[in-house]
Amino acid sequence: MRKHLNFSLMLSTGVLLLSTLSLASCGEAAFSTAQVRVSQVSLELKVGESKQLTVSVSPKNAISAELRWFSSNENVAYVNDSGVVFGVGEGTATITAAIGGGFASCKVTVQGEGGGGEDEPYVYLSPSTKKIKEGTSFELVANVYPASTTVTFTVTSGADRISVTPNGNSASVLGVKEGVATINATGSNGKIASCSVEVTKDGGDDALDHGVEKNLGYSGAFTIGATPGQENFIRGLVDEFNAYTGSSISATVLTWSEDKAADLIGTDPTVGPHIYPYASDQTLRLNQRNALSRLDMPEIEWIEEKMGETALDYATLAGANVTVGYPFTGDNGYVMFYDKSAVNASQISNLDDILDKANELDREFAYPLTDGFYAAGALMSYTQGKSLYKITVTNTGSFTARGSFNGDQGYKAAQTMSKLFSRVGDGFFDGKEIPSATTGVLATIADCSNVQQYKEAMGANYGVAPLPYISETDQTRLGVFLGYKFYGLNPQRIGSDANVKAASTALARFICSDYAQAKRYQQFSVKPTVINEDVLELCKNEPHIAALNEQIASVGTIPLTAVDSGFWDATMTAAKSIKTAAASGDSSEATLKGILADLDTQCRK
Repeated sequence: MRKHLNFSLMLSTGVLLLSTLSLASCGEAAFSTAQVRVSQVSLELKVGESKQLTVSVSPKNAISAELRWFSSNENVAYVNDSGVVFGVGEGTATITAAIGGGFASCKVTVQGEGGGGEDEPYVYLSPSTKKIKEGTSFELVANVYPASTTVTFTVTSGADRISVTPNGNSASVLGVKEGVATINATGSNGKIASCSVEVTKDGGDDALDHGVEKNLGYSGAFTIGATPGQENFIRGLVDEFNAYTGSSISATVLTWSEDKAADLIGTDPTVGPHIYPYASDQTLRLNQRNALSRLDMPEIEWIEEKMGETALDYATLAGANVTVGYPFTGDNGYVMFYDKSAVNASQISNLDDILDKANELDREFAYPLTDGFYAAGALMSYTQGKSLYKITVTNTGSFTARGSFNGDQGYKAAQTMSKLFSRVGDGFFDGKEIPSATTGVLATIADCSNVQQYKEAMGANYGVAPLPYISETDQTRLGVFLGYKFYGLNPQRIGSDANVKAASTALARFICSDYAQAKRYQQFSVKPTVINEDVLELCKNEPHIAALNEQIASVGTIPLTAVDSGFWDATMTAAKSIKTAAASGDSSEATLKGILADLDTQCRK
């Protein structure tokens, strides 16, 4: 688990005094920014040792805010929600306490040998205490030593208050009923840790927006598409929609790959579902086939209010200025999965380090650069979150495409790709496999939609990091898309019946509401698009979402709204040409820019 705290100024001192600001929230008195002190400005630990840090806060009313603890490097020192610091590995880390707008830090130095190591096994839980509302959940993570330790989770009291779903050395904990419960984590190393959970009555189902009013009373038979593996989830949502709105909709659920929605719907949208999921890079072709209803202003305003301007932009065709879908996840981007039993994230923060470490361990770094989806992102590494490829769509469905890869930004990215391809056999290969000693792969750049597969396959060795920097001196991250996925209404299946349109619209809203997105995250770990704080609280420490958020904060993400279907083929062809040039020893500026000029030409087709 990674915790991130982004400050423009971080001080390794025991006190930070901030100028007084007036802060207020609904129903609470205004309070001043907190002045925070930690009990120690520096701390030395052995591996396996732990020590309690405490804080003092002024003014007193600032303490009503939630105290949060963060570690700058959890591979060195870990801090739980109670301020207990654990020595994990040799090195230095900064432990920070934040509350009420103020923060203070303690520098921790961890040494190996004595007092810890193999003679001192441990299990500790994060968090060690948690308060949640009925109907919400959080991830409970067991940190262990030695790394081979397995953990069994047991509810020792209040078993009717919570539901615990284990996943290796972590578990999803759902608040079921008001009250207090205790969870024990028993390690195969003989150690036991516990977490106290308080479930409050505040909220429950109605705490999260359902997207629709109660007592709608819709009826009829509908066909709904579901992402592979989520068919039962969608059936359950339909049942909940009926119960919540007093409706009696009968739904046939079809398996429907959102990444191939345009192919699935074919040339005859009348055979498709009434409501179906699709990825942002399928929008253009679906729009051309008249397979997406235009949303009216109330729906547009609802999306903007619940999901923000960025999600609305992704749901809107540039130029045509029409909104065509309800966003329900923002997971169509990629991060770096790595084997944390063999390496820690700080050792593979840039490409040179990854390749050197892979070569040292006789492992490989997998980056599927000859796949157009990944090649396109790599070729946009130097755009600071802007695209080198743009499409403008007209209201009639026609479009114009423009590429501008053949410039300094594209050329610098092509040089990076060429250097990678030249290290084939020296730690790099342009494929995609799950990291493990068995596969021989140390780290893999892969799409977040695969996160469940990676979690299950890697188990306790599951590690996630943001995309690496180009080099130690070039602090430019590899480029990354963040594509959204939507539910769209099929106008040719819905027809002109106003009741069918109203029911379809309400059901699509419900499927993409705060409530449904929270449930979807809990079951499938996908990144929500909603901006509801309670939903975001559920997944703030999810490793792949934290990595995506770090990338977004540091370099932005390349817009992936509507693209021409030939774009991925064009970037794949360019990547293969760069690979061929690298293999032949000809990666001159003229050669690379010639490849990029061809790519620009292909983009315009």
